Amino acid sequence: TSVRNQFDNNLIQSLGESTSCKYYWTGGYCSGGNCSWTDGTPFQYTFWDKGQPDSNQCISSYVGTGEWHTIDCGTKECFVCETPQAMTDCADWYNVGYKDSGEYRIVLNNVSYNVLCDMNNGGGWTVFQSRVDGNESFWDRKWDEYKNGFNTEQMNKNSNFWLGLEALHQLSIKDVDVTLRIEMNGDRTPGSENPNDFWFVEYTEFKVGPEETNYTLQNMYVDWEHVQGNASTGWYVY
Repeated sequence: TSVRNQFDNNLIQSLGESTSCKYYWTGGYCSGGNCSWTDGTPFQYTFWDKGQPDSNQCISSYVGTGEWHTIDCGTKECFVCETPQAMTDCADWYNVGYKDSGEYRIVLNNVSYNVLCDMNNGGGWTVFQSRVDGNESFWDRKWDEYKNGFNTEQMNKNSNFWLGLEALHQLSIKDVDVTLRIEMNGDRTPGSENPNDFWFVEYTEFKVGPEETNYTLQNMYVDWEHVQGNASTGWYVY
C-alpha cells in the first residue's frame, strides 16, 4: 500500500495493533537516497523515525509508533495491501474512464459477474438481456436458468443472452434510483412497414424484488410529460 497522508498512516498503525506483528511492510522502496511508492503514487508524505532512512531499501511501519524504517527487503514481516474498490456496474467502469463497449467484470453482493457494458447513449449501461434473432428460446427455461442466467459465456452485441434475475435484482437495489433502458431495433414481422426502425425508452426508479418474491417487478416510473425515448406511447406496463 502507499501512504498519502497522516490518516493513511494511522489506519495502518491501527490495523497492526490488533495483531502480533511488530512491523508492517508498505509499498515503499528507497534507492540512492530517493524513495517511491510501487503503485506510482507521489512520494510526498513521510513519517520517518530518527536516523531513517538508512542504507536498506524497503520501507516498513513500526506498529508501536507508526514511524517508518527501511529494513532488508528479505526480512519476513507482516504486510498491508490496498485493493481498488470493486466495480458494481458498468457505470462504475464508465466513470473511471473506460469508454469502450464490451465485456467487463463487476461484483454484486460478493458475487462476481462478467457483464456486457454498453458505453453509448451516456455510457455505463449494464446489458442484462440481448435478443438479436429467434435462434435462442427465452420462454421455456428452468427456474435456475432464469435466476442465474444463460448464454453468458460469450456476450456481445450480436449474441442472445440473459444475465439472470438475481443479478437484475442486485443491480436494481444497489443505488437509490436505477434507470432501465429498453431498446428495440427493427420489426421482423413479415411485410412490416418499419423493418429498420429503432425505438427506445427509459424508466427511472426501477426495482426488482428478491427471490422470495419470485423477483417481482416492484417499481418503474416514466414521466409522461418529459419522456426519455421515442416509444413510450406505444408501450404499456402490466
